[in-house]
Amino acid sequence: MGTFGNNNKMIGSIAYNGQTALTGCKTGELYSWNGTTLSKVVSKNHTGLIDAITVTDQDIFTGAKDGKICVLSPSDYSLKASFDCNTKLPKTACGAVRAIGVDYEKNILYIGTYGHEVYRVTFYTATKQFGDNAEQLIAGHYAPLQKDNNEAWGLAVNPAKHNLVASVSDDSTLRIWDV
Repeated sequence: MGTFGNNNKMIGSIAYNGQTALTGCKTGELYSWNGTTLSKVVSKNHTGLIDAITVTDQDIFTGAKDGKICVLSPSDYSLKASFDCNTKLPKTACGAVRAIGVDYEKNILYIGTYGHEVYRVTFYTATKQFGDNAEQLIAGHYAPLQKDNNEAWGLAVNPAKHNLVASVSDDSTLRIWDV
């Protein structure tokens, strides 16, 4: 345990590309590390904190507060494709990217947003293109002005239909969930 190098910038995420550690920074830069030493800036494709890095054998996905997902080559970190969550995710409360999951067998990318949402988007691995079929799978409570108090306050199960659950929160909404 201990401190292993520094770069004087806030780091929001980390992942490994083989033996190389990658960190996403507040400035939108993606850094590579050689052991405990900052090696180089490998990309500057974002304008906000990179909160998500997902590395596969075929691609590196980065997602940031700017609402962009970038697909990079794992060999040279060149940009292969990008996706703007702010314009391409239907009904998003906040398109800033918090998490990315990949299912190559089904050509699907899962995106978690700051708006407490999860989306499914087609990603064609062979051509590195995104489909136009973004589908919202989950939408939770989200109060963007309540940074420190973004909480759920009430939960109740319908006594006649146990699969229906109601919730209320700081976002001033009542939501009915079919679970």
